[in-house]
Formats: sequence, C-alpha cells, structure tokens
Amino acid sequence: MFTSGLKLDNGGSLEFTTASKQTVKIYYSRKARIKIDGADVSGTEENGYYVATVTLDAGKHSITKGKDGESYLHMVEITPEK
Repeated sequence: MFTSGLKLDNGGSLEFTTASKQTVKIYYSRKARIKIDGADVSGTEENGYYVATVTLDAGKHSITKGKDGESYLHMVEITPEK
C-alpha cells in the first residue's frame, strides 16, 4: 500500500526521458483519466489502485491529469522493451 503520491491537478505533472522504447506502468489512486504525452489514458483497478500500461518510444514524456479530475500518482514502473 502506498502512503503518499504526487497530486495531479491543474498544475501537477511528471516529466521524464526514455533512452529507448519502454513499457510504462503507472499506478494512481482515483478512477480518473490521466494524460500521457497529451493523450487520455484510463487504467484498470488492481488491489485498490488504478493501473495504466503504455508503450512509449524513446524521448521526452509527461504524465498529467486527465479531464475527470485530480488523482495521486503513486508509482511509475519503467521496463525496457526486448
């Protein structure tokens, strides 16, 4: 169980850069959409959290709030594509 997170509201965001194609799994706390690189993404419920999984190419990326309201970002798991 997570005890804290980054609040994704109108000003909250997480920016990161990947060196190669990566699978990114994002854990957040509310059934709300998040945006990854400007595209709305919705997750599925797993153990009380919502999880969205996407594949991202190399480059700069951002995670921000979607249109459904604020959420708390708890963990971002990045795994290189094989």
